[in-house]
Amino acid sequence: MAQFSLSSVLPNAEAIRSRTAWVCELFHATGMGRAGIRHARKRGCIPMLLYHSVRDLPENAARHTCFMAMGMVVERGRFEAHMDFLSRSATVIGLDEVAIHLQEGTRLPPDAVVLTFDDGFRDNAAVAAPILRRHGFRATFFPIGSLFDSTTLPWPHALYHMLDALEGKPFRIALPDFPCAAGALLTENGKLRLARSLKPRLETLPPGARESVLKALCERNGLPVSLLRCEGMFMSGADLHRLSAEGHLIGGHSMQHLPLPGLPPAACREEAAQNRMRLRTFGVNDFASFAYPYGSHDAGVRRTVRESGFDCGVTTSEGLNIRNTDLFALQRIYIGNFGVAEFETHLSGAPAALLRLARGCY
Repeated sequence: MAQFSLSSVLPNAEAIRSRTAWVCELFHATGMGRAGIRHARKRGCIPMLLYHSVRDLPENAARHTCFMAMGMVVERGRFEAHMDFLSRSATVIGLDEVAIHLQEGTRLPPDAVVLTFDDGFRDNAAVAAPILRRHGFRATFFPIGSLFDSTTLPWPHALYHMLDALEGKPFRIALPDFPCAAGALLTENGKLRLARSLKPRLETLPPGARESVLKALCERNGLPVSLLRCEGMFMSGADLHRLSAEGHLIGGHSMQHLPLPGLPPAACREEAAQNRMRLRTFGVNDFASFAYPYGSHDAGVRRTVRESGFDCGVTTSEGLNIRNTDLFALQRIYIGNFGVAEFETHLSGAPAALLRLARGCY
């Protein structure tokens, strides 16, 4: 008998997100979200929330940039509402406290929640940090190691930035092995499909070749190559020093933000070891955590991260953490631009189960 999968009914990420949001609203309206949180706390589950960018959006902002459509942007007002909700209903603790708990069995508050931020967007320091400070919350920030005071965009971010600039314009690709309807106007949905098509192809290229392809795409579409630079987009070393001085944790996210399981073992070791050395410049000596780029990891990567001097590793696998969770495979809950109802339901871990079902993982 053929295995049934909802992936045929929910063919893309937008469909999965819309149905997940609908279920979250149902959970909230019926009280199931709050009941789920109480049940998770009784089981000793620890939610770790994953944010990327927290920013102000002008009223006339495009409804869906690539960053927004991929759930990487939370508006300031919604982030404030998330933190207000946590201040009333949870105890925010540090990732280091969870690591000690899993190693030594120390007691944690039953309503413990952990906050994490990936990639190191500058708005983490400018927008999110003051809100965290007002509530007295600690968080862990995972900046990409090569971006401390750098002006070069990581290649996936550069691709999204370029496609956003081309929305509504004819797109010309004209590159070998990258088929595309050249000259077609790039719609909002079209740029997202193109991003999903180009991203896995670009992942397989060496860094130099990938940079050449991105520059060629800019030139063929009349965009300045300077678009691939990131002045002001990511945190500086000074920003990270300030966050560390305020009691926040700074973790590793590799040097180049590459999928580590696909690298040769020596290159993987270099990514982790250099990242660990870089963190020491921010006083990260006693406790260091690592966020796997794209959440990609396997047994070899986890071992390499541990041997490089990191104390734990966090993934992008949706779910809650319990007492016997692998310290180097900690799960997180991806937080998008959610209203309070959807945010509340995600804390229960229920949408994680729905996502696994929708993706055909059962």
